[in-house]
Amino acid sequence: MTENKLNREFQAEKPLEKLVTDITYLYFGSCKLYLSSIMGLYNHNREIVAYTISDCQDIDFVLDTLNQLNVPQGSPLA
Repeated sequence: MTENKLNREFQAEKPLEKLVTDITYLYFGSCKLYLSSIMGLYNHNREIVAYTISDCQDIDFVLDTLNQLNVPQGSPLA
């Protein structure tokens, strides 16, 4: 596990500066799906900037979510 980089400072000065992730389990009767989401913390909006739903948790599930981010060329995230 990595250190706490946000240190409870959940406000960002620019888009894509601070992102948080989560995986949620969704149950539909006997069916279980997974929701991987990335939320941006810019400008108090706290909006979901990428998400993927899948029936299995594997590396492609998470990478699909990351690949949805609209990252400009030259950004440290690119």
